[in-house]
Amino acid sequence: PDARMYRTGDLARYLPDGNLEFLGRNDQQIKIRGFRIEPGEIEARLVEHPMVREAAVLARGEGHDKRLVAYVVAPEDDGLANNLRTHLSAILPNYMVPSAFVRLDAFPLTPNGKLDRRALPAPDNKAFAHQVFEAPQGEMETALAAIWCELLGLEQISRHDNFFALGGHSLLAMRMINFAADRGLICTLNMLFQFPVLSELAAKITLDLLSQSQSQSGAISVRPDGTGLPLFFVPSGMGDHSYVFGLAQHIQSGYPIYALPWPSIHEELMSTMEEQAARMITLMKAVQPVGPYQICGYSSGGILAYAIAQQLLNAGEMVNFLGLIDTPAPHYFGKETMQPKYHFLTELARQSRDEFPKEIAELYQRIDELNLVQFIAAAQELALYPANLCADVIAKRWEQIEHYAQIVADYEPPALAITLHQFYAVEPFPAISFMTDERPESMSIEPSLGWERVMPDTSLELIAIPGNHFSLLEDHENKTALAQALNRVLAISFEREMV
Repeated sequence: PDARMYRTGDLARYLPDGNLEFLGRNDQQIKIRGFRIEPGEIEARLVEHPMVREAAVLARGEGHDKRLVAYVVAPEDDGLANNLRTHLSAILPNYMVPSAFVRLDAFPLTPNGKLDRRALPAPDNKAFAHQVFEAPQGEMETALAAIWCELLGLEQISRHDNFFALGGHSLLAMRMINFAADRGLICTLNMLFQFPVLSELAAKITLDLLSQSQSQSGAISVRPDGTGLPLFFVPSGMGDHSYVFGLAQHIQSGYPIYALPWPSIHEELMSTMEEQAARMITLMKAVQPVGPYQICGYSSGGILAYAIAQQLLNAGEMVNFLGLIDTPAPHYFGKETMQPKYHFLTELARQSRDEFPKEIAELYQRIDELNLVQFIAAAQELALYPANLCADVIAKRWEQIEHYAQIVADYEPPALAITLHQFYAVEPFPAISFMTDERPESMSIEPSLGWERVMPDTSLELIAIPGNHFSLLEDHENKTALAQALNRVLAISFEREMV
């Protein structure tokens, strides 16, 4: 009789057989992912914000997808969701911060004048704490954005959005890891928690791909299904093979698709294009011991694809398809190679899309006084590059990129006794400026990109693709058009093989 008792808040009744029947709660408490949450406490904190006149919090969704949604009566403001999330994050634990904030002019009421919770609308895209929208850049960011849209039920994701600010939680994070693995992307929970912003997570995954050990860097299976000849893709001139994952979704079934990674940044650099090609052939033969082979490469990575085909043909192997995606021939832009600092800055300027012109100009002014590691660190200080990535490791990557550019410049491609397919971008190469007062003109280029000086006209097939050098893969419609063009050529190559 003197024992301590605890009030649980659960309502129940005894049945005649002595069992208890649970009837619910005698309060508004919610249980989400193991946490018991009192919505009234969150509502009280919300009305402390000067913009909020009334607030209501409830759980929406079922099971693992259940999440907190806050409804507020407040003036219209584009930054309301961000402001309220910041306000609550400073005073409440993360599990009590709603995933979405829905603004209303007035709450719906029942005939008795009470809040009609059933009439509260589902959150739309504006209800989440988005950053200023900037489209994802490159295939890695695009692939991750597609996963986030699917998981979070959103129409679009900015490259600056935070997974957890958009409503992500630990269970959704686990699903995100599995979705990424299905696309051949290695992402761990720790990585997502450490790099929750889309652009930073993409940079981390890309960096890890470049840092993996030799034993891990076999041919990467992008799409294992299919009984036809495998289609091998070579990385771009920046060592990036993430473009393959988005493109593979639109290439017709029947062909297993593989990406051939560069060596790790910790391995010894290949001294010639021939050495680089020989290494790639070793990876290819581990998958497909004998030909005929199908090879494709993007940007200056296509030159490595060409060198691979050269070695295979010299060894008496058959090459059924050789495709270049907007690949200039060696020396097309001259024999001078861009130094790593300039190459790094050029990529930053391209990805910023005029969002940070003053910061780009400020960084450019310091390019001669800083070494590469210091230059990358300066970019991080200016918020032009993820601050939580190691500048020393990033520098090794850019040194590797510059080294590849040098072996491209030293390579003299001979004419090959096969058809070369050049999928060229119809729009001019986009101009990039480092200074706020410069407006450089885009560079017009001819369709063969210099390959007419290497291959005879009869062996050179030029295929026009909408977009410029970057948007032909970054824009969905352009990428689909490229895949359709590849499908047509691959079908012809398959028919030739069967004859």
